[in-house]
Amino acid sequence: MKISLNWLNEYVTLDETPADIAERITLGGLEVEETRAIGSTLDGVVTGVVLTCEPHPNADRLKVTTVDIGTAELPIVCGAPNVAAGQKVLVATVGTTLPLTLPDGSNLVIKSAKIRGEVSEGMICALDELGLGDDHSGILVLPAETPVGKPVKDVMDLYVDHVFDVAITPNRPDATCHLGIARDLSAILNTNLRKPVPADEPDLKPVAPAQLRVTIESPDACHRYVGVLMTGVRVGPSPKWLQDRLNAVGLRSISNIVDATNYVMMELGQPLHAFDMRTLAGKRIVVRTEATESTFTTLDGQQRTVPAGTLYIRDGEKPVALAGVMGGLNSEISDSTTEILIESAYFDPKTIRRASKLLGLQTDSSYRFERGIDPAITRKAALRCAELILGMCPGAEIVGGIDANPVRTEPKSIDLRIEFVNRILGMDLKLNQVVSVLRGLEFEVQKQGDNRLSVTVPTFRPDISREIDLVEEVARILDYNKIPNPGKIQFSRPYPLPFRETAIRRIREAAVRLGFREMYGNSLLPDQYAGRFADEATLIHTLNPISRDTTTLRPVLAPGFLRAAAFNANRGAKRVRLFEIGNIFRQDAAGTWLPGVHEDTHVLLGMSGLSRETHWTSPETPFSAAELSGQVDAFLEILGLAKQVVKQVSGEGITYTLDGTEFGRLVLVDADMRKTFDLSQTAGYFEGSVGRLVSAMEDVDRITYAPIPKFPSIEYDIAVVTEKATASGELEGLIRAKAGSLLRSLTVFDVYEGKNLPEGSKSLGYRLVFRDDEKTLTLKDMDGILSGIVSALEKRGARLRT
Repeated sequence: MKISLNWLNEYVTLDETPADIAERITLGGLEVEETRAIGSTLDGVVTGVVLTCEPHPNADRLKVTTVDIGTAELPIVCGAPNVAAGQKVLVATVGTTLPLTLPDGSNLVIKSAKIRGEVSEGMICALDELGLGDDHSGILVLPAETPVGKPVKDVMDLYVDHVFDVAITPNRPDATCHLGIARDLSAILNTNLRKPVPADEPDLKPVAPAQLRVTIESPDACHRYVGVLMTGVRVGPSPKWLQDRLNAVGLRSISNIVDATNYVMMELGQPLHAFDMRTLAGKRIVVRTEATESTFTTLDGQQRTVPAGTLYIRDGEKPVALAGVMGGLNSEISDSTTEILIESAYFDPKTIRRASKLLGLQTDSSYRFERGIDPAITRKAALRCAELILGMCPGAEIVGGIDANPVRTEPKSIDLRIEFVNRILGMDLKLNQVVSVLRGLEFEVQKQGDNRLSVTVPTFRPDISREIDLVEEVARILDYNKIPNPGKIQFSRPYPLPFRETAIRRIREAAVRLGFREMYGNSLLPDQYAGRFADEATLIHTLNPISRDTTTLRPVLAPGFLRAAAFNANRGAKRVRLFEIGNIFRQDAAGTWLPGVHEDTHVLLGMSGLSRETHWTSPETPFSAAELSGQVDAFLEILGLAKQVVKQVSGEGITYTLDGTEFGRLVLVDADMRKTFDLSQTAGYFEGSVGRLVSAMEDVDRITYAPIPKFPSIEYDIAVVTEKATASGELEGLIRAKAGSLLRSLTVFDVYEGKNLPEGSKSLGYRLVFRDDEKTLTLKDMDGILSGIVSALEKRGARLRT
């Protein structure tokens, strides 16, 4: 946003250089992105009179003139078509720098030169060459009575200013105007603020219903609407001072009425709009949101499709403005306007932001309304605009107005501890220093003892809501650079996470280490999926599902994996390895958090498709149940639970138990289930209770480190013949129980079915590694252990093969 230095000086005395002021604004929390000088005093440009004007002997379009500038008669070559003897003109003498930018970025400096053989000692100037306009049709001809030899600043009203381009953060709606920036500077510089509106609002005579009626039908979107009715106005150009101010901040002068509304917006931050009263049917204003989509032609002549829910300003028959965004072409001010309505309102920021975004139309008004303007200045801004119009239109008068205010905004009150301020800033501020800063920003402050303040936040600061916000205000006004360097900073240590959180993190890390990628499935499923995994009596259905795909809370994680596997497979993925940690739900009388709803956290490891894709070193290898089982074993090993878990082969796959209680299951997905999920590849998954895993992890010893063993280990291979239906994991459990603490590892190295074995049986080969950390084991030490293992296996029906 552009801010004029001349304009700021109306409200606060600024003796610093523009660069210093820009730095002050930036250190106060609003970054000045650029400072630009506009206009020029045009030193070296003087008035003169053209004594002679002859054609150039060597150029058809040039003239050779002699110009008297009071102190000398200068030969000047001029190319303007309108130059003639006897004219009073402006002459840039040799050495003058003009505000004309050359291709290399520098400004034009007038030099003595020969042009086509004729000496030229200056330049007769056009308006654009002086930076005073865009006209380059010819030189500027001054009135005949203009004295000769005078500096241009003595005969013309030159506008010279500096403009700051300030980046306004979304939380500072108060800074979208000159008064807001001036307020910050007055607090920073500890100087007086001269406000352009009185503290006490002047009276506004109520108008009769026949003159104007205002109805707010959407008070949630329009909290306040002030209308000031004026008659006797005359539309025409604005005075030069007003045009200069608006031009400086990038606004085009349109007419005195429209310029007055824009001036107040840039001055106070309150957007205004002026209606021609002749165009308002029924002398009515109705503020309401429209329930249906409509079309509307805005002031820029564009017919726009306006979405439903947009806030309109209407008269007795039709829309006349998009509230807070842009007025309508059907109610604009024209040259024949004599009676106007000045609109000043507070519109809900969310309502205006939505309309602006959906329409793709951001204006100076919507820019401010979206951030939240000051609801307390609505009336003052309207009367300030009327005051300006009265000054520009002799014979105009204020008939009266209406102030409809269905939703009132009360200022917030916050307690501020001086001790808290100093603790946060690391400073030793006194109570009166803090009071001075806050009062400089127009906060109302009441002292509550020696260490506490009661601060009333003005309504133009909606961003201030907490004690820490007030501390930030103190810091930015006093200058962040003054906060002392604390030296060595002591960082507080965060509280350790609960064991459950660290355990879930370990579970996630274990799955990632094994090459699984995390997925997030939907907690809601269609009925046909949920019913495949749980009984109807345990399912929880949503009362008002948004679609047929979200009717039931998931009883397990498996459907999410199968949908994801099918999605990937149907797009060419041949190898899918996914895991998920998420909540599942079922009906339960007691419930977990809510009566009737039991909630538990599960982990799922799923595989689908190929185990290994085709490579020059090996052919493709299909997914197998053994591979998934091995991955689950590795997963449990990483978690430190491999020794506690017992596996049992069941009809659907493998069940996993801890302390005799089932906590998980490995399932191979059958063809019927794959068809349900449109999954062409083979698939399987392990799903288990995170709660049971976490409890078991809490019971096992933490990771410890020990030196490399000094004593050798002993390996034994044994092969046993057992029934095909016997799970290897069951026999492993027996071996571990009998082997005791000397057993260091146990692996299956062979599974055989075929010749030399009874029908319906299989051979399992186990490799046992024993080691004692205190001595070298002997055969005598091992005899009892091995005998116990063999005896336990034989009782289970597994006889020793070798």
